[in-house]
Order: sequence, then structure tokens, then C-alpha cells
Amino acid sequence: MFRTQIKASIIKESQERSPEFVLWQAVIAQAITDAKYNGLRKPYLECKRLAIAWFSSYSKDFKEVCQYADIDPDYNEWKKNNDR
Repeated sequence: MFRTQIKASIIKESQERSPEFVLWQAVIAQAITDAKYNGLRKPYLECKRLAIAWFSSYSKDFKEVCQYADIDPDYNEWKKNNDR
């Protein structure tokens, strides 16, 4: 597939998604970004700690956000247990 065709398919897919779906995917993406932070700035370290705790908690809130973002919350649990 040519680049222009790939871009067109990505644009089409994003246009078919609801704003709410895009929002919940952005929530997950931000949590991943926060959890992967490697710097030393205290405010960002606190965000990192909270993001890791949220992913690790497997709470009702976490499962609901995953559901809204069409992401399998069980994958996170499986990955955590098999990533050794």
C-alpha cells in the first residue's frame, strides 16, 4: 500500500470514530505516557506513580475506561504476569 493510501485509510478510520471513543483512547495513551516517564521532575514523577498504580489496580474505573476505549483490560493483567 502506498503512503497516501495508508494515510487516507487512517483518516477515514478516525472520522468514523466517535469523539468519546477518541477521548477514552487519549486517556489510556496519556496514562501510558505518564507511566513511562524517566525524568526527575517531581510533578511528573507523581503522575508516573499514579499512572502505574492505576494500571496495577485493575479497578472498576480502569476496566470501564478500557471498555470505552475498546481495549481489553485483561491484556494488561496478562502482560503484567507474563512480562518477566
